[in-house]
Amino acid sequence: MSTNAALFHSLYKWKNTGKTIEKKLFTPSVSINNQFILPAGLNAEISGFYNGRMALGQATVNPHWSVSMAIQKKVWDDRLTLRLYANDVFQTNRQDLDLDLSGNIGKASTKQFNDYRCIGVSVSINLKQGKQSKKSNRDTSIDQSKRINL
Repeated sequence: MSTNAALFHSLYKWKNTGKTIEKKLFTPSVSINNQFILPAGLNAEISGFYNGRMALGQATVNPHWSVSMAIQKKVWDDRLTLRLYANDVFQTNRQDLDLDLSGNIGKASTKQFNDYRCIGVSVSINLKQGKQSKKSNRDTSIDQSKRINL
């Protein structure tokens, strides 16, 4: 399992009608990825992330998160990999933001809906020939010295 956590501090300042306006926020961000070995030569993976409230200029992006899963099987002497995956399983990777217009119009809010949820299949093949390349025993310093024209 791998986990990554961070805490960001955002600070924005701008002037509006001669008055300085400041927006600052601490934002937690966490991502987790775990891989499992299952019976019958199957491998599974689950990953997810969470981003807390984030200041972004005059906007505040509200928390959002997502979970993705995959299962895979290697066949044909481990040269062919079949993978079934599902991204944004709970359809929660939506950005919802509030926009502070500094009293000019009031507050605006928007919910952006980009559908990241999908299910897919991937197939990859390793076309190795089974031959290992040999290391060159040439002295390349002699070859390199011939390239220099003084």
